[in-house]
Amino acid sequence: MSPACASNSGAGIFARKHGRGVLFEGRRGLLFSAPERKDIVKKHAKLSLALLAFVALIGLFAGLYLSSRPDTTPGDKSVTVEVVHKDEVSRTFHFQTDKEYLGDLLLSEGIVKGEQGQFGLYIREVDGERADFDLDKAYWALFVGEDYATQGADVTPLQDGDSFRLVYTLG
Repeated sequence: MSPACASNSGAGIFARKHGRGVLFEGRRGLLFSAPERKDIVKKHAKLSLALLAFVALIGLFAGLYLSSRPDTTPGDKSVTVEVVHKDEVSRTFHFQTDKEYLGDLLLSEGIVKGEQGQFGLYIREVDGERADFDLDKAYWALFVGEDYATQGADVTPLQDGDSFRLVYTLG
């Protein structure tokens, strides 16, 4: 087949007559008929729209998270943390702090050890005692006052006079 209809030598694309219409040949030697080329363009457009929608959803969820995140109290505050160990012996810690979140306070004071997981700070060790969920389904339950926490320590805001409990729990 010889180039017919059009030639764009700068882009290396040639149009050729074919029994079913016009074929387009690119630098890599790929041939597309006009209907096939339209299908490729449609697929790319759909993919681009899906990607754009995904990015918009991420932005929406990030905005909702940041706007609904609990407020913190800046400045010095008094906070109490009770640790209830596996043997049910408890130890109470009193802090004067300017930290804004419980996780930051506990990590900076060396009370807890853990790592960032997909849901935030995963506390593995408290006051020297390790809870191993993989071994015996043990974990550290966090209580805000008397209520089971609905969020992780790293996003739990500190207010003056707050009390928290970390309780060794078998699942």
